[in-house]
Amino acid sequence: MAEVPVPVPGPGEVLIEVKAAGVCLSDLHLIDGTLVPLYPDASDAVTQQCADCARRRPCTQVRTRGIDDDGGWAQYAIACEDTLVPIPDELPFDQAAIIPDAVSTPYAAVVATAGRGLDFAFDCAGVPAVREQAAAALGRDGGSPESVSELVRLASDGRLDLAPSISDHIPLAYAAEPIHRLEHKIGDPIRLILVP
Repeated sequence: MAEVPVPVPGPGEVLIEVKAAGVCLSDLHLIDGTLVPLYPDASDAVTQQCADCARRRPCTQVRTRGIDDDGGWAQYAIACEDTLVPIPDELPFDQAAIIPDAVSTPYAAVVATAGRGLDFAFDCAGVPAVREQAAAALGRDGGSPESVSELVRLASDGRLDLAPSISDHIPLAYAAEPIHRLEHKIGDPIRLILVP
């Protein structure tokens, strides 16, 4: 962990004081290099949009938060203003932190398969061939900004309680610990939260 200055937002960006940041298996795979982003999603920072974004084609301009740009494992982070979803007062920060990835991806998989006569919908990530097949079959891969907004509303209205799915809260100073726990499957690390 390194001390860095508080970032300064540029045009169209905002400075965010981070209250909680989710850590999931995708983070482990981004760190170890076994997962390469296929599409920008709710947790990715896209600096420019092109025609492929509107058609949900594989992105040639993906900038992944935490890999290409500084991520949320910090006291402060920068985000593009048009990618933010307000967090209502009723929604705890730790629950809001897991919505963009760990919750919206499986939610989007279930919603995308509704009405297709399927008995099961699986959320598979990490294996490029599987992700490409899922994207071709479903027309998308991962969560969407719409899914994130809908899940924030459901959780803040009390219709969705994500608290039981949070395995632990870990101080930001120990950011390597949740990655170690995920990698070695220590203590049922379903959803881990870093807190500054």
